[in-house]
Amino acid sequence: MKPKIIAAAAVAAVVATFASGALAQFESTDTSPLGVGITIFRPSGTELKDLNDNWLGATLQLHAKRDELGRPTALFSLGWFAADKTGGRASFVPVGFTMVKRFGVGETCWYVSGGLDVFFAHFEGVGLDPASFQYAWMSDNGTKFGYNLAFGREFGAGWFVEAKRDSIAKLSLKSGGSVDFSGWSITIGSRLAY
Repeated sequence: MKPKIIAAAAVAAVVATFASGALAQFESTDTSPLGVGITIFRPSGTELKDLNDNWLGATLQLHAKRDELGRPTALFSLGWFAADKTGGRASFVPVGFTMVKRFGVGETCWYVSGGLDVFFAHFEGVGLDPASFQYAWMSDNGTKFGYNLAFGREFGAGWFVEAKRDSIAKLSLKSGGSVDFSGWSITIGSRLAY
């Protein structure tokens, strides 16, 4: 429980640090190349749901391309999600490239997005060790590829909310079987200013 509190405090500190910059975005013609968000991730796989139904994570965006209004149309993203329980723990870091298509020309509009991701996944739990044929604490890591599809709403002053589906190749375990890191997420975030 303590790592979750520390992670939540760190995310809150980052958001609080940059909140004033988000408001300043529309007082200046310059906009930041960065965006931040707080995300609730709901895994699809039963192994990850057993650890926690809802994971809290942080996301950081680097805006690679903008439209004529200064809104990002292409971005790189980095996230961090983790959960732990007595029976195991898991974490993953998604790194992705996403394209955004907006429906509307004002600050407030709907959008859809899609992109490709690389996921650095880690899973620990009790499993049957194939070498000793005994149950033991086992750790598995892997780099997996996937894609994301999202829809969202921008509210002006840089704020947005989106629902996203991440589909990820399963992480194969040494003890046999696999872990599905795919899932749904909801992000509340801000496009920042200098």
